[in-house]
Amino acid sequence: MDVLVEGVKLSDVHVQNIDTSEYQQLINSAVLCGTGRFGLIYRTDWRDRTVAIKTFTGPSSDVGRQRSELLFHAIASHLNIVRILAAGPDFPKRCQFYVMEYATGSSLNEVLYQFPDVSYTLAHAISWTSQVAQGADYLHRICTPRLCHGDLKPANMLVFDQGRLVKLTDFGSAGPLSQTTEQTPRPLTPVYTAPEIAYLKAGMPLVYTEKCDVYSLAISFWEFLARRRPFEDQSRPTFWNLFNRRPSAIRGCPEDLWLICESGWADDPTSRPTMIQIVEFLEFALQKILLGTTGRLNPLSLPALLPPCTNDSPQDAWPPEHDPSNLPPTSPHDSAEVCGHVEESERKDTSSDISADTQPQRELDPLTVSCDFETE
Repeated sequence: MDVLVEGVKLSDVHVQNIDTSEYQQLINSAVLCGTGRFGLIYRTDWRDRTVAIKTFTGPSSDVGRQRSELLFHAIASHLNIVRILAAGPDFPKRCQFYVMEYATGSSLNEVLYQFPDVSYTLAHAISWTSQVAQGADYLHRICTPRLCHGDLKPANMLVFDQGRLVKLTDFGSAGPLSQTTEQTPRPLTPVYTAPEIAYLKAGMPLVYTEKCDVYSLAISFWEFLARRRPFEDQSRPTFWNLFNRRPSAIRGCPEDLWLICESGWADDPTSRPTMIQIVEFLEFALQKILLGTTGRLNPLSLPALLPPCTNDSPQDAWPPEHDPSNLPPTSPHDSAEVCGHVEESERKDTSSDISADTQPQRELDPLTVSCDFETE
C-alpha cells in the first residue's frame, strides 16, 4: 500500500537508505553539535559533503511520531526548507536517524543570542521573515498533504550563505492541516504557541490551522527586530500566563512593520494574515530598503564551523515545558516596559493594508530605515 502515514505516499518520498553499518561509520567520525527534545544532531562528512545527522533518542513508543517527522520533512521540497538526503537503518519501516543539509551558519537563535559580535540590518530581519513565510506558505498551500509546521521559532530556522538564506527544519511538531479534531497535542514551545492551541482544556476541539504558524512567525519577527527574547523580564512562575500577553512595542519601529507583528499575533486566528500576504508585504518593503544598493543582503561574519556541543550549551530559547494541558488561570493583559529598540526615527502615524487584493499604502524610504539592534 502506497500510503504510509497521514496521507504521505512512499512514491513522493525521495530519500536514500543508509544501513546500520554505514551509519556507524558516519557516527564514529561525527561531532555532536546540538541536542533537542527528541534527538541528537551530529556534523560529519558523507559522500564528499558536510551533512548533519539527526538521531532519534525517544522511547520505542515514539516510533510512529519519529516516522511522521521524517516523512513530513522529506516530502517538503522548497528552497527555504532544509533538504533530507538519506535515512535508516531500514527506511521507511524503521527510521532511527536521517541525514540532511548542514547549516554552516547554525540557527537564527544562535545568531541572535550566541554571536553578539555579529551585527545585522533591518533588511536581514525582513528577508529572514519573508523567507520563512515562503517556506511555510509552501507547506500550507502546495505541499501534499498540506502541512502546519507547528514549531516556527528562531531555533528551527537554519542559516546558509552567510546569513542570506534561511531554511526551516525540525518537523517534530508538524502535521496535516485539517478541520478535524486531533486527540493528542503536538510538542510545543509555549512562547510561540497560538492562544487557540494554548488555551485548550479537556473536551475542547484540537484543530491546527495555518494561522497557528502565522502567530509563531509574528513572535519570531518581533525577536529579529528587537534582538531579545519575548518576555525575558518575566520570572518562571508567571511563564504560563504569557499566553494572554504579547511582546512590548519597539521604540522607533516603522508602523507598517509593527502591523505585521500585531496582525500576526491577533487573538482571533481569522484576523491574522496568510503567509503569502506576509511575503508580498515584506518583499515590497525589502525592495524599497535595498533600492540604490547592490540589491542583495550583505554577508554576515559567522563562525565557519560551530564548536562541539557541550552540556552547558543553550539549545533553545526556553525550558522544555511543552505540554499545554495544565495551564493555570491567565493574568490580565500586560503593559510591560519597552523590550527592545531600533535606531531612533520618527514613528509615522500611518497604517498598511495587507489584504490579498491591495498593496501596502506607505512605501518605506530607501536606505532611511535602519536598526542598530543593540540590546538594552
